[in-house]
Amino acid sequence: MTPLKYKIVGEYVPVVELELGSGQTVYAESGALVYKDPTISMDAEVTKGLTGGVTRILTGESFFTLNFSGPGRLGLGHEFPGEIKIIEVQPSQEIHVQAGAFLFAQTSVNYEWYRVRGVKTIFFGGEGLLMGKFTGQGLLGLYGDGNIITKQLSPGEKLNAEAGLLVCKDASVGMDVSFIGLKTGIFGGEGLFLLNLTGPGTVALQTMNEHTLFRKIWNSCPHRSHR
Repeated sequence: MTPLKYKIVGEYVPVVELELGSGQTVYAESGALVYKDPTISMDAEVTKGLTGGVTRILTGESFFTLNFSGPGRLGLGHEFPGEIKIIEVQPSQEIHVQAGAFLFAQTSVNYEWYRVRGVKTIFFGGEGLLMGKFTGQGLLGLYGDGNIITKQLSPGEKLNAEAGLLVCKDASVGMDVSFIGLKTGIFGGEGLFLLNLTGPGTVALQTMNEHTLFRKIWNSCPHRSHR
């Protein structure tokens, strides 16, 4: 397989520029296009058929993904300040990705859905019922709000993280949630639940969550009362 050339441009709202050769194709999140050469062809596709499209809607993503075929240059990005993480997926790997973090992947990388097990995780973890599951071989591009911090966990090593800040994890990393208590959660401003992540494997966390940020901005704005 011919390696896909890329570079990341910009700092605060970065773009990944891909150099597609003739016959090379990537699929990307709807709305990710920033620019492209006229020689790049583009078409929309329902990921994994109707079921896959409906599943993406349930996770807050678009019904469609976009296919881009070379030759030419292609720039992909996100509208929110953050960081782009490129993973070279290997045949032995399985990567679980939080809904909303997917940016692009080569067509040699399979995109499916992983059902999070455990009632507590489903209803209280803030990570939703489904996560993206990526296998195969090739480049996978992810986007995280703020900065992306990568942690390597040893077998049995545990890490607690705020719910909603997970970007991705290896399939070997276990995930559950714990209740931190009403007093700490409400008055400490950290939410009611924490993710419990258990190694071995790699975990990537974002330092900011756009939904939490928007809520804090809204709460800090003066609101006119209606009588």
